[in-house]
Amino acid sequence: MMIKRLSAFVTAALAVTVTVTVGIPFLGAHADDNRRAQLTLLGRAVLPVETYAPGPPSGTLLPPGTVNGITFPLPSQPVEGFSAVVAGRHPGEYLAMPDNGFGAKVNSRDFLIRAYYIRPDFKTAKGGSGEVDVDMNLKEQTSSYAGRSTRSHREK
Repeated sequence: MMIKRLSAFVTAALAVTVTVTVGIPFLGAHADDNRRAQLTLLGRAVLPVETYAPGPPSGTLLPPGTVNGITFPLPSQPVEGFSAVVAGRHPGEYLAMPDNGFGAKVNSRDFLIRAYYIRPDFKTAKGGSGEVDVDMNLKEQTSSYAGRSTRSHREK
């Protein structure tokens, strides 16, 4: 399933994660007078914080309310908050693994462990939309997670 969203107002961690982790093609480097490499961000792509993948509601074990403009519980599974980004199957594609939930096992039991293929269209001085396409790839098939899941119906 493809999820495509763009936001001019929300800068996601994706731009930083991709450029720091696998962003060599998107960084320019030169040495200063002290021979330290100076990095320059040449492009960025934004994944809005309210990008959700299909699935059951999540964050149901957090106190109901609004935190940083996001109302809990969430309508389905959040996509962003990547803790790992590596090269994907094709040039320009990356495999991204989200963080493991909401900070603790006790309040993250309804967060499905997944990985997503992402295709950022980096906005640079030469063009690019700054959008990020997300393609759901992997999903938790069994309860191999150390914490017990609160969902009895696992996605198949």
